[in-house]
Amino acid sequence: MNEVWDEWVCGIAPWSRVCFSAALANPALEVEMIMMSAVPEISGA
Repeated sequence: MNEVWDEWVCGIAPWSRVCFSAALANPALEVEMIMMSAVPEISGA
């Protein structure tokens, strides 16, 4: 997966990413979460 990521973001400054796993109460359950955050630019800084 890292090779795919590296190719996808080649030539730009990529954002941070995190991968993790967690056991759910029922193995048949699947969850996908996508989170984004931003910090506003401060002018004159």
